[in-house]
Amino acid sequence: MQTKRIAKTFFLLLLLLLIFCCALKVKNPSFWYTVYGISFIFLATFYLIFRLYKRRKPRADRDKYLESQWYQHEARLQKIELWIARSMPDKGKEVLPASVPQAESSVFTNEDEEIPQGEKNMRRPGNYIIPPREMLLRFIQDAQASPYIRLKPQIPKGRWNLGCASIKGNVRATNQDYSLCFEIEDIQVLLIADGCGGFPYGDVASYLACRNAAKSIIQTYGSGIPELQENPALVAAIAMRDAYQNMAQEARKFNLRAPQDGCCTTLIILIGTPEQYACAHIGDGGGIILSESQSIPFLQPQKASKEASNFLAACLGPVMVGGPIIKTIPRKPGEIAMIGTDGVFDFVEDDFFPRVFQGCHSYQGDFQRVSYQVLKDLSMIQEEGGGYFHDDNMTLGLMGDKERGKNAGRQEEIVSKVEEERP
Repeated sequence: MQTKRIAKTFFLLLLLLLIFCCALKVKNPSFWYTVYGISFIFLATFYLIFRLYKRRKPRADRDKYLESQWYQHEARLQKIELWIARSMPDKGKEVLPASVPQAESSVFTNEDEEIPQGEKNMRRPGNYIIPPREMLLRFIQDAQASPYIRLKPQIPKGRWNLGCASIKGNVRATNQDYSLCFEIEDIQVLLIADGCGGFPYGDVASYLACRNAAKSIIQTYGSGIPELQENPALVAAIAMRDAYQNMAQEARKFNLRAPQDGCCTTLIILIGTPEQYACAHIGDGGGIILSESQSIPFLQPQKASKEASNFLAACLGPVMVGGPIIKTIPRKPGEIAMIGTDGVFDFVEDDFFPRVFQGCHSYQGDFQRVSYQVLKDLSMIQEEGGGYFHDDNMTLGLMGDKERGKNAGRQEEIVSKVEEERP
């Protein structure tokens, strides 16, 4: 800033000098024109050299760098608030088909392909789709190598923590859903995306949405700034915006410029802290908080109408349709937050959620096993006339109370020590 002020001041002095010389009608004005031109060239060269030197200069003081990053986040927050205000869901009048039911003759029963596999295809957006576990390991490796990521992401460990699963079901030929779950210190992150099967590249869109949102969350929390850790809704909003911008940029490389061209998806971002949940979502799907006494839904699917459940009022893509909904929910001990795609929530009854809560206790908080087993059981339900009841891809994620898992682990250690000490 000081260099810019000096440059502006010097430029104004040169301009005033030129005007003064012209006003006095100097006998040799070309001389002053030459002086002015040489001075301007010298000033411009000095400024460019200074900018290049500043860009190449290593960031020795990391704290100042992180502080500048926080100011950037504040500016981004203001842009996000304007972006959300201008693109609320009630203003999005365009309707998109989320999925097109397929004929039962296209039943696909390969049990090995439970997640999107990495098939290379240079003619489509996204070089290839990386499986979720490999993607998470790459994020962890990159974060460990980066000196600017103070808080490192980790694979969820322990019971009553995190778990997610995704299967293609017995009707669809491919799985166009994608999910990721990880933790950063005491912060839990759960991401689920459902590609719009009515258009091309739905699987690529869900993959890009989860990948970019996870990358944004890791970078934001990795800065170690306390203000961000205390505001998970801001982190979720930034992740939603980054996911959209990166997906739109990737889609336009392949000349996909309208939602009808493809590469559209829904996205649910759930961030859990010890005090609250923060949820940012666009499109359909579902979210509910489970406890011993009640089940409270917190996610309202953005459907075009109740009669046409396969049509969306909002989604991410080359161009955003509608807008995201961002909210915070107070968190209580012992609760379990569950999110999933429309392949799960559009087909289940109210008694399904208490049974999932009981299943979590039956499996002693092994959420990964519970989520996968629930999806497998749902995929095997058949209609009376034949065929499978759930005809869509299904993805489910669970987020529990980590402190409960720690206490359970301590109790198991105490019990094991007592049994060892018995004669």
